[in-house]
Amino acid sequence: MTEVVGGVAGVVVEDVPAVPEVTGLRVWAEAAGVQADSTTTNAVSTAATTALRAACDLEGPARNGTLTTLDTLRACSPAAAQATWRRRRLRVRSGRRWDRGVMTTLAPARQRTMLNKVPEVTVYFWIIKILCTTVGESFADYVNETLGFGLTNTTVVFSVALVAVLVAQFRLRQYVPAVYWLAVVLVSVVGTLLTDNLTDGVGVPLWVSTAVFTVALAAVFAVWYARERTLSIHSIVTTPREAFYWLTVLVTFALGTAAGDWTLELTGWSAGASVLLPLGLIAAVLTAWKLGAGPVLCFWLAYILTRPLGANIGDFLASARDEGGAGLGTLGTSVLFLGTILAVVVYLSVTHKDRTERANLRAEQATPVEDRQV
Repeated sequence: MTEVVGGVAGVVVEDVPAVPEVTGLRVWAEAAGVQADSTTTNAVSTAATTALRAACDLEGPARNGTLTTLDTLRACSPAAAQATWRRRRLRVRSGRRWDRGVMTTLAPARQRTMLNKVPEVTVYFWIIKILCTTVGESFADYVNETLGFGLTNTTVVFSVALVAVLVAQFRLRQYVPAVYWLAVVLVSVVGTLLTDNLTDGVGVPLWVSTAVFTVALAAVFAVWYARERTLSIHSIVTTPREAFYWLTVLVTFALGTAAGDWTLELTGWSAGASVLLPLGLIAAVLTAWKLGAGPVLCFWLAYILTRPLGANIGDFLASARDEGGAGLGTLGTSVLFLGTILAVVVYLSVTHKDRTERANLRAEQATPVEDRQV
């Protein structure tokens, strides 16, 4: 049986039935700063238990020098355990953990492990995501058409910029708002340009692009899950998972662009009316999530749908008034939204409101000890 206290995975030992459980005990030992050397079905050593109890602000000796009861673990101070988690990087060989009732996968000891590289999914996340998709549409059009760079040159410039920013992002060991959201902005531009190159440069029909990117996204998800056993963005703590994450984001932007443009081609709606369809679909996904649909599926559906929503908002703001738009132009729309993104990112950098570790700590402190899930 596995228990989570303050974000650290541990094993409650009454009767240790099998050797693999000893690996789980090592997780607790290493969290406490002691290397457990048990190789049999015996529980973790007395020294490791003592260190763990000290880290969790417990007093008195453990019975028989082992972690013997669920009450012992539940008595651990969540704040102290969280602090221990931050001080000590967990390394586990078995690769499995239970996180508030949902099984996820820990990184093997041989991999480079980090704090989660993706922000907490809050209202700020969705605001910036929609703003980024709008910029991806308007800024790409401005550079390509207004400045006259051309589709190929624009694609090369933004692709090089994206690679440079992703190199910086991958070198970080935790989520940094400025770098992360700059990468998202550039991914939105490059994802838009991928579809534009297929449609305008090669002449591929939008329905074909939509089908191709749908299959590509399904393939990425399949390989990601087969390798990591999770698609959750709350577990982006290793380089392979981060690579899968950014590849998925790129494909979702390309898919959202193709599907959104194809829908407009079929319906012939104006820029203003076209906002309503993705907005309605996102509301349906939100309702499904509220009614108990899978959070991972709902997240990625909403992530895809925000692309046509943001693009349609961008088209509405940039279009001339006699075409039913707001008349801001591609430059005005890009400046407005880039400025808004910058303001929100600065706010998040100062307040840390979208950091996963901060959100987990608040949740632990707000949950009564007796109500924590096994």
